[in-house]
Amino acid sequence: MTNDNLVVSVSGPGTEDQALPTRKEIQAVFSAVSGLTLTAYEDEISEELLIPQLPTPGSVVEESYSENLNLTKWTLSNGATVYLRPTDFKADEILLSATSPGGVSQAADSEFLSAQFSTNLVGASGVGAFGAVELSKKLTGKVARIRPYVSNLDEGFSGSASPQDIETLFQLSYLYATAPRADSSVFQSFMGRISSMLATLSASPQSAFGDTLGVTLNQYHFRSRPFSEEILKEVNLGDGLAFFKDRFADFSDFTFYLVGSFEVEELKPLVEQYWASLPALNRSEKGVDDGSRTPPGIVKKEVYKGVEEQSQVALVFSGDASWSMEERRKLSLLKDVVDTRLREVLREDLGGTYGVSVLSNFQDEPHESFQFSISFGCDPSRVEELISNVWANISDLQANLPSETHLHNAREAISRAWETGLKENGYWITALPFYIGRELDPERILINPAEQVGLITGQDIVDAANTYLNPDRYVQVVLYPESYKK
Repeated sequence: MTNDNLVVSVSGPGTEDQALPTRKEIQAVFSAVSGLTLTAYEDEISEELLIPQLPTPGSVVEESYSENLNLTKWTLSNGATVYLRPTDFKADEILLSATSPGGVSQAADSEFLSAQFSTNLVGASGVGAFGAVELSKKLTGKVARIRPYVSNLDEGFSGSASPQDIETLFQLSYLYATAPRADSSVFQSFMGRISSMLATLSASPQSAFGDTLGVTLNQYHFRSRPFSEEILKEVNLGDGLAFFKDRFADFSDFTFYLVGSFEVEELKPLVEQYWASLPALNRSEKGVDDGSRTPPGIVKKEVYKGVEEQSQVALVFSGDASWSMEERRKLSLLKDVVDTRLREVLREDLGGTYGVSVLSNFQDEPHESFQFSISFGCDPSRVEELISNVWANISDLQANLPSETHLHNAREAISRAWETGLKENGYWITALPFYIGRELDPERILINPAEQVGLITGQDIVDAANTYLNPDRYVQVVLYPESYKK
C-alpha cells in the first residue's frame, strides 16, 4: 500500500447535524497514522483444556446389533440411548444428531420468546470457560462443530466432525449440556441486530405478506405473533439461560445418533466418558399441544405493500388428518403431480409466472394434521386469472385420473432420491431419527419406496385431491403493490 495510488471513498447521510468529513480532515487521519510506530498483532490462544477435569464415566449397560442395517444400539447407565452406524461414504465425515422430547412447548407463555431465543443466545456466548471468540480460536484447525437447538417439540444437538477430531465433538456436547453461557454483551449485540433487522423488515412487502399468512393460518395464536419491537422486549437473558439449562438437565430420555467414518468399539470410551456421565432426572416428557389450529372455512386476505409491480399468491389447504406412512406417501405424490401440472400450465402455457412452489407437510405431533400450499409470483393484473387456472386444475384432478406420465415421473423421483440417499451420511442421520423416533422398524429404510408408491394408483391421487384440497377450507393471501389498493 502506497500513498500515490490511494482512493478514499466516504459515504453517509451528510445531514446538517452530522456532516461528512472534509477532504482535509480525512488526509489528516492518514497523515497521523503514517507517523505511528505500530506493533504487529499477536493472537493469543488459551492453553486451557476445554474440560479441565473430566467427568466420572458412566457405562454402556445394554447392547444390540442389527446386521441388515449395520446399526449398533447402546443403552447407557443414565438412561440415554445411542445408535451408531459406521459407513464408508466419506473418509473424513462423522455426523451427529441428538434429540429429546419437550422443546419450547414446555415453556410458559411468559417465557416463550426467551425460550425461543435461548439457543441463539447460548450458542453465541461460547461454552464452559471460553467466550465465543476464545472458543473459535481454541477450535482453529479442528473439524468439529456442534449446534444445540430447542425447537417447538424437542431439543437436542446437531453436529459434525472429522474422525481425528471426534473427541472434540463429544467434549463440546458435554459442555453445552453442563456449562452453557449467556453473555450480557452478546445479548445486547444480538438484540441490537434483531432490532435493526425488524426496522428493515417493517418496510418489506414480503415480510408483511408472510406475517399475514402466518397469523391467519394460526388464527392469531399467541405463539404465532409476528416479531416487533414491542414483542422483542419480552426476551430476557436470564430466562433464556434458565430455560436452556432446564431442557438439557435430563438426558435419561435423550437419543443420540452417530453416522459416518468410525469404528464402533473405538467410540465406546468416548460415549461412556462424555454422554453416559450426563445428568439424568428420569422425567417423563413429551411435546405439549399449544392448541394452535388452522381456521375452518374459507379465509381470503389481501396485503397492499410496496411499489414494485409484483404480486405474491399463497393458497394453503389444511386440517386434521389421520397420520400414516401410506397417507404421507399419497400426499407426497399428490404434491409432485400438482407441482408438475401447475408448472406446465401457469409457467409454460400461460407464461404467467417464473415458477410455482407446491409444498406439503403431514405431521403426527402434537396433533395429526396436514398442510398443502401452492404459491407463486406474478404480475398484479394476472392474479385472478392465474388463481382461476389453479382452481380449474385442482377441479380437473379431483374428477379425472392424472396423466400416467406425471404419476410415473413422481414415483421415479422418489425412488431415485432414495437410491442416492442410501449412499449419503446426511440421509441416514435424518432417516434413523424419523423411523426410530416414531417407533417404526428402521429396517424399512432399506425398502425401495418404489414398492409402496407403485401401489398408489391414479384413483388414489384423485381421492387424495378430494380429501386434502377441500374447496370449502383454505386460506388465500395475495400481496399487491400499494397502487392497487381499492
